[in-house]
Amino acid sequence: MVKVITVGSFRENCYLLVRDGEVAVIDPGDEGERIAEAIDATGATPKYVLITHAHIDHVGAAQFIKDRYHIPLWLPPEEAPLLEQLRLQCALFGLEPIDPPVVDHFVTPDFLLPLGSAKIEARLTPGHSPGGTSYLSGDEMFVGDTIFAGSVGRTDLWGGSWPVLQHAIESQIFSLHDEVVLYPGHGPSTTVGNERRQNPFFVS
Repeated sequence: MVKVITVGSFRENCYLLVRDGEVAVIDPGDEGERIAEAIDATGATPKYVLITHAHIDHVGAAQFIKDRYHIPLWLPPEEAPLLEQLRLQCALFGLEPIDPPVVDHFVTPDFLLPLGSAKIEARLTPGHSPGGTSYLSGDEMFVGDTIFAGSVGRTDLWGGSWPVLQHAIESQIFSLHDEVVLYPGHGPSTTVGNERRQNPFFVS
């Protein structure tokens, strides 16, 4: 089961990936109490907080969820400098300052986490941010702000790069089969096949 909770002024999608009575919390960006209520409603045991990238709208409630359930937070190491600037990010967007959440583990190239009987694999998908990472479990992929239904992540923020993002999407996402469902950080879900055939950034 995948449950989405759209939170905060940025309307960011926090996802709960549930497998065999265990849940991974992906990108808890804001409204920690709402996310916690959704977690409790699943009846599953929280296991991890997984962060795709360290922009404020994806990590704002991460410490709250960590503390509530005493679970570890995983972050791509290239995102650590961006996470350390969280208070500055808040200031730039006119938000109340938030201290960076405590990182327990960094996502390594051999990252493979168990969740119930399933596995979660990390695929490096930078370009929107320096260390943007997508998480793949079976036929479901959580892509952060790498790609959206009919669009792609912006590349004019800290460490963004269109050539890097383009390569990441083509090599790490479009290499998957058409039926893989993509869960982006904003907006509706889509599929690899839909984006490969219809995304205007890749179809001339």
